[in-house]
Amino acid sequence: MESQSWVHSSGILGLLGPNGAGKTSLLSVLGTLRRPSSGTARVGGHDLQTRHGIAQARAAAGYLPQSGFFVPSFTVRESVAYALWLKGQRSNALVEEALERSNTAHLATRKMSGLSGGERQRVGIAQAVVSQPGVLLLDEPTASLDPIERRSVLDVLASLSGTTTIIMSTHNVADLPGICDSVMAVSRGKVRFHGSVRAFAAVDAPTATDLEIAYARCVEVPA
Repeated sequence: MESQSWVHSSGILGLLGPNGAGKTSLLSVLGTLRRPSSGTARVGGHDLQTRHGIAQARAAAGYLPQSGFFVPSFTVRESVAYALWLKGQRSNALVEEALERSNTAHLATRKMSGLSGGERQRVGIAQAVVSQPGVLLLDEPTASLDPIERRSVLDVLASLSGTTTIIMSTHNVADLPGICDSVMAVSRGKVRFHGSVRAFAAVDAPTATDLEIAYARCVEVPA
């Protein structure tokens, strides 16, 4: 993406944009999987252009990519404990807390291979929050979920938003109301909108309430 200044400091930011807009690239930069090609990026105040900043940002953030990595033979509890071990920590208490926060405690002894898509997404969230990060980065957490599973994942995120700053990319504008505090729409590597959900709904049409129309206007897609 082109260098543009923006700040997200609290609550849940819904990151919208068509395929190829730069959403995954942005999250992978913030998740320290790649370095910014220009400009600067900070996570938790840590500069991602320096080795020390990257190390500090990795400790401060939890990241759930589009395709989470799971060992099919692991139980849910083992999967979450493994994610914590990768962060250099071991704590049964933190694992159990992450299971509770992600509404997966009742699945703790189930094998990953036997879970539904929505259950795996909630386990992925547990893995991302087990180290108690201040920032949570989620790439399409509701993609390919049925309505009930999607609602369950969104409820988990809403419960986390009071203590964790969250950036969530999504293709579904229906994910925004009732959960997101703000919206950022990107297209062709540029930020087209950054503001509240209410302001987003009124883009170029003060009486508009249709978020899909607002999305189309922002990303220059014919409505």
